Amino acid sequence: MDPAEFMELIIMSRDVAASHAMNFITLLFAYLTMVYFVGAKLKEYEVWLVTIIYSVFSAIPISGTITAANQLRRIILDFRMHHPEKAELYLGEPIGIPLGLVVGTILGTGWVLSILFLVLTRRNGENT
Repeated sequence: MDPAEFMELIIMSRDVAASHAMNFITLLFAYLTMVYFVGAKLKEYEVWLVTIIYSVFSAIPISGTITAANQLRRIILDFRMHHPEKAELYLGEPIGIPLGLVVGTILGTGWVLSILFLVLTRRNGENT
């Protein structure tokens, strides 16, 4: 592949990762909004049902973001291997961090904290 094709793949992989991350953020804020306004008023089975649905639908964009981030890293490594001078020009210095691990940790932490927010809201019985 020529450098332009690599750059196009890199841009598309970044867009896919960002799209999946934004889908997760949308779910996260919808869940947090629900918890804030009605979390303490829900019955126990409703809390479980909403949390299970939220968790299942959150797993999809989280795994998509991790996959896209790992794919992006592989494409960048291939670009650096096949066209080192162009890769340095377009991408700068290589980053040694595993993108999928970092992104997965951040999104996973957001998911865990949102569940914790629900538990604390219900425990405190806050109603707005």
